[in-house]
Amino acid sequence: MTTQDVYHHSYCLASRYYVGIYPTQLTPLVDRELTTKYYVDSEILTNTNALTSVQTQVDALINFTGGGVNFRAYTLSSATISSGQNLIYDNEDYDTENSYDTTDNIYTIVIGGTYVFSFGWYVVSGSTAVINLIRSRGGVETILQQSTNGTNTDNNSGFFSTTIAECETDDEVYAYLDSGSCRLIPFNISDPNSFTSFSGSRISN
Repeated sequence: MTTQDVYHHSYCLASRYYVGIYPTQLTPLVDRELTTKYYVDSEILTNTNALTSVQTQVDALINFTGGGVNFRAYTLSSATISSGQNLIYDNEDYDTENSYDTTDNIYTIVIGGTYVFSFGWYVVSGSTAVINLIRSRGGVETILQQSTNGTNTDNNSGFFSTTIAECETDDEVYAYLDSGSCRLIPFNISDPNSFTSFSGSRISN
């Protein structure tokens, strides 16, 4: 589940380091162990630089650690997405194995191994969304990570989740909106988009 550190107004990075809403702040909190990172910006229109920096740094880390196998998909549309469908990241930045489908928004594993996946989304005012990052193997779905805004229904609050998972060849990975509604960017933009993305990288065998 997505987790918020209310006191530090921060998100978790590499389980022991937290970054505040200002990208230059990096504070080690040795006594805390989390498996996800969380970021909420309640004033998106005035803090877009900080938010963009967060997603850019995550994508850069995934690209750097990929060992030649990685992808990043994004969208330029702020349209509201309804439950019962995959999150619509319908543009590609890079895809080394040509295995992300911008039609059904599914990444198919070509080379098995340990992968890190990251995705982001925004709240639609008044709606509580539940989004599952799913790995489908032989038709059997496993939830790798779940992200929800809970009681925070402020319009355009941003949520980001990262998880590590073991994957086999032909596994399919996708972000599925189980309930509620959401959007992937706060307003329509043109390329490049570094607000949110769905990205992944193979980090070991």
